Formats: sequence, C-alpha cells, structure tokens
Amino acid sequence: KANPKAPEAIEARVSLADIYAKELDCDNGIKHYQDVLKSDDTRHAILYKLALLHEKKKENDQAIVCLEKAVKLFPGEAKYHQHLGFIFEAAGNHEKALPHFKTVMELENKA
Repeated sequence: KANPKAPEAIEARVSLADIYAKELDCDNGIKHYQDVLKSDDTRHAILYKLALLHEKKKENDQAIVCLEKAVKLFPGEAKYHQHLGFIFEAAGNHEKALPHFKTVMELENKA
C-alpha cells in the first residue's frame, strides 16, 4: 500500500486540491489542503491557498487563522499581509487591518 505521507503522494494531493480550487469545489479543495498540512504544517503557500477557499465560503475566521499562520511562517510575503488586511477591513476591523497594510508598504519599499 502506498504511503500517504510520501513526498509524491503529498504533491499529488496538492495538485488535486489545486484542481478542486480552480473548479470552485471549495469543500474538496479544503479537505485536500488540510490533509497536506497534516503531513507538513509549515507549508505557508498551502495555508494561503486554504485561506482563499475559506474566504470564498465566507468562512473569514478560518481564513484569518490560516493567513496568520502563513504570516508567522513567512513574514516577508506581502500578499499574506495584504489579504489579511483586506479581510480585517471588510469586517470593519481597521485597527487590525492597518498594521498589515503598513507591512505591505514596507516590504514593497524594500523590493
């Protein structure tokens, strides 16, 4: 029996989740991205993709959790901060949105 934690199996699951995400099958995309994270919870790009699917389902609290984890793992990625800022701003939480937008500006100025 194939090992579901083998690198090939994990990458196949990422590809499967990506296809579901493109087809807007959010539930299956979320399931497969979560399975990938069970094998390796340091994959910040997967956390970002998972956040986008949660956001599409209007599960903003879950999206925030994923994005905050992604920011902790890779604080230099502007799009993670920008997306967090957008979600906080949409919820009317300007206090939490502002630092993320400021971080985006700082990161872009360094680039």
